[in-house]
Amino acid sequence: MIVPVKKLTIITMRDFEEDILWNLGKLGVVQLRKLKEEEFLGFKEAVVEEVHKYAELLDRYSSLYKHLCRDGCAIVKKSELLKEGKVPYLELEKIIDKFESRVAYINTEISRYEQRIKSLNELLEKLLVLKRFKINPRDIGNFVHIFSKVGFMRVSDYTDLLESIKSYKKTVVLKDYDYSENVKLVHVTGLIDFKEDIEKVLSSYGFKEIVLPPEVPELIDEAVTWAESEIIKSESAIEELRNSWKKLKHDFEEDAYYLRMSLLRSYRLSKAQGNLLRSQLMSVMQGWVPKDKVSDVSQYLEDLRKEYSAQLIVTFEDPEPHEDVPSIYKVPRLFSAYQTVIRQYGIPAPHETDPTIISGILWTLMFGIMFPDFGEGLIITVLGTYFAFIRKGTVLGMNPKRIGRLMIALGTSAMFFGLLAGEVFLLEDIIHPLWPGVIPGWVHESYYVLWLLKLAIFFGIAEMILGMVLNIRTHLKHGHKIEALMGEHGLAGIITLVGIVLLAFYFVGVYVLPPLSFSLPGLGTIHLPAIDFPALGAGAVTSWPIALIILGIIAMVYKSHIEKEGLTIGFSMAYETVLSFMTNMFSFTRIAGFCIAHAALAIVVARLMEYNVYLGIGMGLIFLNAFALMLEFVVVIIQATRLTFYEFLTKFYAGEGKPYIPFKV
Repeated sequence: MIVPVKKLTIITMRDFEEDILWNLGKLGVVQLRKLKEEEFLGFKEAVVEEVHKYAELLDRYSSLYKHLCRDGCAIVKKSELLKEGKVPYLELEKIIDKFESRVAYINTEISRYEQRIKSLNELLEKLLVLKRFKINPRDIGNFVHIFSKVGFMRVSDYTDLLESIKSYKKTVVLKDYDYSENVKLVHVTGLIDFKEDIEKVLSSYGFKEIVLPPEVPELIDEAVTWAESEIIKSESAIEELRNSWKKLKHDFEEDAYYLRMSLLRSYRLSKAQGNLLRSQLMSVMQGWVPKDKVSDVSQYLEDLRKEYSAQLIVTFEDPEPHEDVPSIYKVPRLFSAYQTVIRQYGIPAPHETDPTIISGILWTLMFGIMFPDFGEGLIITVLGTYFAFIRKGTVLGMNPKRIGRLMIALGTSAMFFGLLAGEVFLLEDIIHPLWPGVIPGWVHESYYVLWLLKLAIFFGIAEMILGMVLNIRTHLKHGHKIEALMGEHGLAGIITLVGIVLLAFYFVGVYVLPPLSFSLPGLGTIHLPAIDFPALGAGAVTSWPIALIILGIIAMVYKSHIEKEGLTIGFSMAYETVLSFMTNMFSFTRIAGFCIAHAALAIVVARLMEYNVYLGIGMGLIFLNAFALMLEFVVVIIQATRLTFYEFLTKFYAGEGKPYIPFKV
């Protein structure tokens, strides 16, 4: 049901602007409207620079939360600390700055100590190598007249080095140690004057020098002990920093609720102020209020008016025809879950009929006809009950309660039509079909298949006519008589569709109802003739239903002439309408098709059970029922949704409404 809205206008002193917005935000029923300067002479659009500042702080808060609460946070809700209205930007920025600086310091220090531990571990490995070969750190480095280096070389490169360095035999001394099978540790000592030349030669043969930092003690045993103690100190420092992180996280948990709520409230208030118009002394604000909430809002604002010494003007008006009004709709709780499906098509505009209830019922019925199985319907209902009343959290990002309620409706429909068809878990010999005249294994008989196809098409025709009736109702309600009477989905459309249906009946011949006789008190016995259409073949084009089609087409073309759209567009629209009606009708045969497909699975189960009981139970009852529940269930939902969207909703529903988003703090 679409709820009418009223346009609320408030004019007040600028000093009261923020307080009034705050109070409207607490009510949470007014959707603010962006005002333009030409609507109120002498007023200018409000420019609120704080919006961007609060938005920036919200981003910084989110970043802090991700850093400090990546493993979860126990946020302490201290509602008593929250203030009414906006909290000054600088006050909130100061709190965020404090946390950001502490986070940055701790992260930087932890990174520095982790890098130092990495460097010390690498150094310790080098020192242990030197200790293995009894080389002291004091023996390595640059001295007054000589230099000394230690490094690794491959054995093959070292052999070549010895040949190349013969020319320096009086200036350099090499001592080698077997480090591994293919690597040698080489101790190079030479005159300082030839250092650069010797370094170039060493580098060309892959000499990898062991470089020690200057703070390393001179003796190797002391150096190893020093490196190990420095590693322990750094690890202790990291542990202290992590304790500081825990303390910082605890402090953040204490302030996070106040900080987040203050930022959100302040941001929303600042953003709301951007919808206003201002003069030097006055402010104007407007919004949309549901008609059933007008009295409550009016009383609330009257109390504020007294508080502000009558410096507040409040009016409620009907919206102008050209105004972009939000859609407010209410659906009974029993049918609220259907909004999940129907809103995928769009939100109803204020002038439209809300299709949620009728579309939801038709969607459920079509599912049940296409998936008639009492046993599988029972499983769907049980799963729906679990999702609706037991399951917590989300399911594929969706609300489990809504999914559960939809599944309960679909499962109930499948159970009902399963009883009519006499099918339980693809078995047709457990219960007798409750539909009069239907026999177990009905799909074997072509009579029942043709009857089901007829039923599906009749169902589709009724659904299409219902959609056009709703379209006529909507247009008449808003005074669009030409569209209601002569539109392609108005009375002209219904006449055309009925003409097409009757013409088709005469063409192929259809037996609708047998003759009926019944008695009424005082009137005696009443006899009603059978309703049937003889097969006329090509002669159907000269039968009377052709006049209905021509009448409907003329009305649609004349409508285009009245509305000055041109006869070409009128004929094109009429041609497209006739084609779409025919394709829409045949599209409903998929209802029968999927019902027959499900019954065919039951035939497979029966044949497997006759051939081999174990194969029938395993491949038939277990696998095919699982297949139907997983794949057929989803496919049938898609087909029911398609028929609802394209064959029904297109007849009367555009879904171009704007969502109702009340301002809340």
